[in-house]
Amino acid sequence: MITTLLFVLVFFMIVDVAIAVYDRGTMVNAAREGNRQASLFWIDPVLFDPLNPSQNQLLKRSMVDSVMTWAENNLVIDPDTSGLNLTLQINAADMTGATQAVSEGDVVTVDIQYDHTYIGLAGLSGAADPVLTTGTGLGVE
Repeated sequence: MITTLLFVLVFFMIVDVAIAVYDRGTMVNAAREGNRQASLFWIDPVLFDPLNPSQNQLLKRSMVDSVMTWAENNLVIDPDTSGLNLTLQINAADMTGATQAVSEGDVVTVDIQYDHTYIGLAGLSGAADPVLTTGTGLGVE
């Protein structure tokens, strides 16, 4: 009986840690993909204006936000309680709006923070819930 209880306890601890590692991997993937999309600054062919090149090179926050939505949908633990906190910066300054002009050589960084919640580990062992963080930076191409 004691062996079975100990086995179940260890099993749930392993599952809790595995979920945290999976969620961290999801965040890392989202940060990389969001940063990749941001560093490419998509030029919209419909709105392309050859007389105003800076308008053609806008970093669109919606592109990065779509990656964050994907990440929130793929986290194992329901993120509705805390969610992902995204910081999007250009040359170490926070992005000022939904779009911002960038040029070749600018550095775009995406930092994500997520308050992970253990399923049972915190209650059983007294372990504190971790704050998972990740960040990436790329130069604009």
